[in-house]
Amino acid sequence: MQDPLSDQPLRFRLKDLMLVTGILGYLCGLISFGVTGFGWRVIVHLGKGIGMLGPEITAAWPFAFFGSLAMLVVVSLSENSGRSPKLFLLLNLAVVLVSCCFPLITLDHGINISGMSLAASFAIGAIPLSVAWLVHRWILEFPLTPVVSRTFYTLVFLDLMAIGSVLGMCVFESYY
Repeated sequence: MQDPLSDQPLRFRLKDLMLVTGILGYLCGLISFGVTGFGWRVIVHLGKGIGMLGPEITAAWPFAFFGSLAMLVVVSLSENSGRSPKLFLLLNLAVVLVSCCFPLITLDHGINISGMSLAASFAIGAIPLSVAWLVHRWILEFPLTPVVSRTFYTLVFLDLMAIGSVLGMCVFESYY
């Protein structure tokens, strides 16, 4: 038996337009925070409390990068409707991957405050996307299943690892 919704055409309605506009505005805000140096100032402030732990915290980078990459593939290929809506999930993982790639670019070319500030802004800005995913699910009245809880905790873990890796690289660069 076929799904009755399968033969309906794809519709792009006002709520979808508002969602896409909000997400694009959010990404533009993250980029503008990075360009203006906001992310760098936040990371420098956090780095003062960490001291010489830069190399140890930098070890969080593989967890954030490869964990996000693996989860990006799993979420993209998964047919599990329990994880829907997937847009926030995929965007969260893409933002974490971007935040992990910026420090590598800046380390390759020497310290570049705007690049590190962009990385910091993206790493910190990934957290609201995880919360937005839960809020969006709640608005659509999707159930909070164990799969959803595990996915949310994994997202938050990857977000925190991304913040730690950027923080570690900034502290590491400033001391060495």
